[in-house]
Amino acid sequence: MKKILIPLILLFLVASTSFLVPIVTADASTLSQTDFQQPSFAKTVDYFDYARAYATLSGVSTPANFDQWHANMYMTYVNTSGIQLLYAGLENITTDGSSYMRLPAQSILMHYKTDDGKSNVLTASTFLMLMAFNDSSSSRFQNSPDIGDNLYASYSLGYDLSSIGVNLPSFNS
Repeated sequence: MKKILIPLILLFLVASTSFLVPIVTADASTLSQTDFQQPSFAKTVDYFDYARAYATLSGVSTPANFDQWHANMYMTYVNTSGIQLLYAGLENITTDGSSYMRLPAQSILMHYKTDDGKSNVLTASTFLMLMAFNDSSSSRFQNSPDIGDNLYASYSLGYDLSSIGVNLPSFNS
């Protein structure tokens, strides 16, 4: 599982902040270009459906049993009052359906114009929570962080969007 964790995180970050993953069909569990013209939507999509489509369209080889990989991505989009805001949260990842891993990664993308309407502003933020803890003798719930346990680490990752090689608004973060 560790071998796929790092590529999965990188693929999620690139896809969620630059829209490199293709948008294919429309219903409650897929995305279409027209979804982003709506005032809002909330969907749960399988991230690996898009990774498989991207691999097929790009001629990228995939791991064995890639058709059994699934990851729920919870998406909410708001397009109102001149602001476009996309939230995507990822969890319940599996490579075979027998066990699931929770990777609490959340990304937010926002676009709007400055007050004078002359400049575009683009912000992107990804929060990835990596938490470690140890159960203590006073743990109330075993295998879960709670009062009395030592908790460690929370991590927020960001990167310069100019590195993706496209023209960006003058205000971006």
